[in-house]
Amino acid sequence: MNRKSIAILIFIAFLAGCFFQYTRMKDFLHMGSLTNAIVQREEAATPWADAETIPRDHYYILYDPYRVTSAYAAHNAEVMLKKQKKSFEIHRIDEELPPIGDKVQGILLAATRPAELKSMDRLKEYAEGGGTVILLQRIMSSDPSSTSPEINEALGIVHLGPTGWKDGLSLKTSFIPGMKGKLFPSDEKYSTEGNTVTLSDDSTVEISSLDGTPVIWTHPFGRGKFIVFNGNERLDKSNAGFLASLIAHAGEESIYPIVGVKIFFLDDFPAPAPKAIIPKLQKETGLNMAEFYRQEWWPFMAALARKNNLLYTASMIESYNTDVDGDFEGPDSSVRENFIAQGRELLAIGGELGLHGYNHQPLTLKNIPDTGYEPWPDEKWMADSLRELYRYARGLYPDYDFRVYIPPANILDEKGLEAVKETLPDVRVISSVYNGPADSPWRIQDFSRKDGMYSIPRISSGYVPDETQRIAALSSILEMGVFSHFVHPDEILYTENEGYTWKDMQDGLSSFMEETTRRFPWLTPVTVSESIPYFDDYFDLDYRIIRNPHFVEIHAWNFKNEARFLLHSSHTLDHVDGAEVEKIDEGTWFIRMKNPEARLYWKENP
Repeated sequence: MNRKSIAILIFIAFLAGCFFQYTRMKDFLHMGSLTNAIVQREEAATPWADAETIPRDHYYILYDPYRVTSAYAAHNAEVMLKKQKKSFEIHRIDEELPPIGDKVQGILLAATRPAELKSMDRLKEYAEGGGTVILLQRIMSSDPSSTSPEINEALGIVHLGPTGWKDGLSLKTSFIPGMKGKLFPSDEKYSTEGNTVTLSDDSTVEISSLDGTPVIWTHPFGRGKFIVFNGNERLDKSNAGFLASLIAHAGEESIYPIVGVKIFFLDDFPAPAPKAIIPKLQKETGLNMAEFYRQEWWPFMAALARKNNLLYTASMIESYNTDVDGDFEGPDSSVRENFIAQGRELLAIGGELGLHGYNHQPLTLKNIPDTGYEPWPDEKWMADSLRELYRYARGLYPDYDFRVYIPPANILDEKGLEAVKETLPDVRVISSVYNGPADSPWRIQDFSRKDGMYSIPRISSGYVPDETQRIAALSSILEMGVFSHFVHPDEILYTENEGYTWKDMQDGLSSFMEETTRRFPWLTPVTVSESIPYFDDYFDLDYRIIRNPHFVEIHAWNFKNEARFLLHSSHTLDHVDGAEVEKIDEGTWFIRMKNPEARLYWKENP
């Protein structure tokens, strides 16, 4: 190689070095416009002139006013139907009902003693004529008077045995779309009290426990059917998706609105990465904590996103100090460069930057025992810490709108929320958690919107989700079409993960996400800010259904981007006008409408 060639190579290497050094500087992040803008269509779809004259799908809810569990199950059914924008009427089981016409889409019976139902003959007439009756609670088999041979026959029960705890779930059919053949192992995370039953030959077991006890079954009755849930109503929200699926099987076809998005949160990222030597980590990877973040954790997460079509929403934390009443100082320049590198790589793969906190002290004035967190002395210090966080984040990304706030430890009281609203002007979304124990200090949220602020909680978590987490994730997809999961970079250090290696955790999260992607490919991957228009359409949407022996017609309005639905039908779809339709399982389709009217035609029986 001559001197000229050597000189050229040296010059190229010099330019490359300058470029890569430049990319470590904050100015690199100022190239282009990083604004985190929300794209929304200006005008909402308007309805057909007579659309509002079409009645909503209508249901009956029957309950026992003298039993708390019955009232609770009825309340949950009411909440679900309101979310689905259905109409309903509530009746006591000791009422004498008039004849039930074919205008009722389904009857939801929240009672453990169906023999006490004064209008059981009306329900049987309704089912014989083509209607669907759904039992939301297991029969109280310990009391022989709770049912009768005639009722058992209608329900498909040949023999009703004792009650016992039934562990795990086995999904036998496509009753739960996308989940046929799925097992939820018996690990004491999911169990319910169910009756030992022998069913008639014409009954179909949709879901059983792992010992084969039917948990949900369908029994034909005349031209209609009874659907029976043989379990307990769970006290948390993890039953909501199964309730949505039960209701979805009412009638020959059932349609309900969903959001249809897949969201993945990275808590504590970007964050200061300590160079501490962690024996467990050092033994497996040979890396300190900072090196692990850069050389192991982030490459794995980036590859996971590419493989499973994920768009991360990360939440920045400025410091891990415990100051709650001091001068809130920013990190040194070396940490700043690390923040820039982490944020740049996140944004490069389509992610979003949110805010977590100046430090990891939850924004609450209350002392929360057994957490190790310090309560804030007053609202001023909380607000000052958030001002420092905002100053620091804006210094790194001057034009970026930080729209998402994730409370440290999922704890945020009302004073803390006021401080967030006061000091973080771009924040429009609070993302805590969807479910948790009643006595938990966490901020438990529903998906909601109020005064321009959104609650978009996380549903499931962890690198190796247990069956509780997996069922929670499934339930949310069935209920609203929302997958919302979160992890932290340092979970390898958590006590609950002490039995896992980093390889175990990679394999666990890879398996979980690959299964989610395979079973639910119709979910749209979005960042939290990108999900806002989808939630707006879900909240604002109104719709009506016209049924015909040859087709079903959907009229939808008040949405700006897309109206999204899940359709369950016993018919076979032939073709569609006015919508995009994706088959997601036998008898279930995902519908996307950009126009206010769509018609779905059934195949004619030969």
